[in-house]
Amino acid sequence: MAMILLIKCDKEPKSFNNWATSFNQEMSDIDDIFLDCGYTTLLLYKRTLPSEWKNSLKSKRGIKSLLELDLSLLTQDCIIFFHADVFNRESDIKKLVELFEFCHNNNKSLIIQYGSEDQEIIEGIKTGSEVYIDRKDFSNYLITVERELKIGKLLG
Repeated sequence: MAMILLIKCDKEPKSFNNWATSFNQEMSDIDDIFLDCGYTTLLLYKRTLPSEWKNSLKSKRGIKSLLELDLSLLTQDCIIFFHADVFNRESDIKKLVELFEFCHNNNKSLIIQYGSEDQEIIEGIKTGSEVYIDRKDFSNYLITVERELKIGKLLG
């Protein structure tokens, strides 16, 4: 089940100190839901991860720029961007479009948080798999994600 989950943050995600601590648990929750439903995940990050992620056995990869990402190596079912500043507005737009299309065409889920500074770019990419939610609704939306993943597994 391809789902490109785009979470609009109430604060700028690129301002690390404004949002990271509360978002850690939310990313962990969605990662756990995918894993509990039998899907594989990959966490992409730019800066140092919090200890609960750094010390976990979960699949993760550090990247400085989206341009470094080799899409052919993304074998997991779900790709989660932990840091929104992995992509740069000017240089990475084409690669971001390629990533959306890759996930859509290869039945992969993609989870990205974004702020108003990237809203036009993110909301301008259309594959048919996008789901837009506000961050304040994220916890409630996790119930829907879990249900859809379980149904998707049953229907195979």
